[in-house]
Amino acid sequence: MFKKMGIGLKLSLCVGLVVTIILAVITLYFAKTLNESAKRRVEEAVKMEAAASGAIIKAELDEGLGAAQGLAQALAFVEDLPPETRRARVSNMLRGLLEHNPDFLGVWTVFEPGALDGLDAENAGKDGSDAKGRFVPYWNRVGGVHLEPCMDYDTPGKNDYYAKPFRSGKNVVMDPVSYTVGGQKTMLVSLCAPIRQNGKIVGVAGVDISMEQIQKMVLGIKPFGEG
Repeated sequence: MFKKMGIGLKLSLCVGLVVTIILAVITLYFAKTLNESAKRRVEEAVKMEAAASGAIIKAELDEGLGAAQGLAQALAFVEDLPPETRRARVSNMLRGLLEHNPDFLGVWTVFEPGALDGLDAENAGKDGSDAKGRFVPYWNRVGGVHLEPCMDYDTPGKNDYYAKPFRSGKNVVMDPVSYTVGGQKTMLVSLCAPIRQNGKIVGVAGVDISMEQIQKMVLGIKPFGEG
């Protein structure tokens, strides 16, 4: 039948077939190219969202660590205060820092025995001190803003929040840990900074942020508006 067709019709059919094939190839090429391009755009968008979300959490931790470091620097100068007023002044400083930062779970400091004012024996068992009078105040907001003594600071295996910055002389961000606060088991992250007086480390200051607070921040992140 093809042989009986006129030359014009044959040319038309051949040209039409070639054009159809070319268009099919072009369509497939662009479909694949656009699909890969779209995939790359999605991957890049996901990476950007992840980076932005991570930056939000990092900013929260950086703020807490900065506050701990600032507190440690301020406590380096308590020796300028009369010894009998130091505990009250430091305690008020910790409470003020906590109350002005609602995202903080707690603010604390642990001084070496006798390092704050040399008055441990006179303060044994008093607010912010342990049974021997060592100054270890922990202001926190679990069950309402209140003061209690820090715990486990001299218990091997549990005192990393104190031992690590004290021994290394460096700021430390602790891994999340379960800690009893206000009588409740609480998952928290401790941000710790060593206290130096005249070049000697005499204690550690810290800020705690609860994992519940971090979880709230994570849940508030909505990738692409709905994710």
